[in-house]
Amino acid sequence: MTADSKPTPSERRSLLNSIRKRPPMYLGTLSLTRFGAFVQGYRHALFCHSIKSDHSLDIPREIHDWVAYRLHFYESTRSYVQMILERTGDEASALQRFFQLLDEYDKRLPKVVAFSTTENWLAMHDLSSIVGPPPTAITMQPESTVQAAQQYPEAWPFGPPFAVQEKQ
Repeated sequence: MTADSKPTPSERRSLLNSIRKRPPMYLGTLSLTRFGAFVQGYRHALFCHSIKSDHSLDIPREIHDWVAYRLHFYESTRSYVQMILERTGDEASALQRFFQLLDEYDKRLPKVVAFSTTENWLAMHDLSSIVGPPPTAITMQPESTVQAAQQYPEAWPFGPPFAVQEKQ
């Protein structure tokens, strides 16, 4: 890391990397549930003592959504701990899977899915002429831990396409 650059996720996560290398030393056993409790306790201690985080145990807020997406959950209303445990079945495998998913999250690249412009974003417009028709339902192929393919609803963005409103 240079003086002008931001630290990489692995440089920021010194405590997290120590836990990854020797989980029983910090958690007592290989357990994603204990890891989750450790993280919550660490964050609570920082908050209670007004200590600014040094990011040594930096887990992104979006990890819940990322885990839900990667493990084919419809939504991320449960914690990443619960979702991973449901798919893996045991604590040791779940902890290993968490670190795999975190690595995938860190390596992902931004991707533009669609770009559209319109003169007035507040007015309701039919965007079909600009970006094409709404997509059909998407079927995600299951991982080995998912029983069957899951159907996801149309997304245009987050619902049906805009209807043109008539001026009165």
